[in-house]
Amino acid sequence: MEPWYISDIEQKGLEIHIHVDSKRGAKFIDQSKLCSVHDTVNREWRHINLFQHKTYLHARIPRIYTPEGVKQVQVPWARKGSGFTLFFEALLLSLAQITSVAQVHQLYDVSDNRIWRVLKHYIEKEIKFLDFSEEPVTTHSIDEMARKKALAYLTSFMDLERAIIRYGVSIFLIPCSLSFQKPISFSFSLVCFL
Repeated sequence: MEPWYISDIEQKGLEIHIHVDSKRGAKFIDQSKLCSVHDTVNREWRHINLFQHKTYLHARIPRIYTPEGVKQVQVPWARKGSGFTLFFEALLLSLAQITSVAQVHQLYDVSDNRIWRVLKHYIEKEIKFLDFSEEPVTTHSIDEMARKKALAYLTSFMDLERAIIRYGVSIFLIPCSLSFQKPISFSFSLVCFL
């Protein structure tokens, strides 16, 4: 993790705070060029719990001189703008596969909105790589469920032969099974409403 190092670890009540800094005079790479530091900004990220204590990473993030102007360095332990370390995001994704967002919120005291933002980021990232042109989907399931007294609809499209969800969408105010970003053609031989 050169040029980063842990400068301090402190315990405050039931929280652990890990302070990360960069070495004095360190240069950072931008587009294959070494750039010198302009100044730093303080940032904080939620990390996985250590010894059942909430854990936070704190760092002075360098802003560097580049040919395009001053830019903030992207840290290796977090996604830009997330507020969570990559380890904590991986934990949230793993837990969301086996339990509800409400339970994850209770376990880790993170707002459900922040959890949903992480989930949405990775779902949208994966949707970009979906290829509906490979083999024809012959057995498709469409499941739509109303939430919040029919003001929001959750729709999922599943390939039953391969047991994978092909697409999922949350639409407010109207049920919508036709919000695909990529064109898909269906030929139906059996339709069943439950």
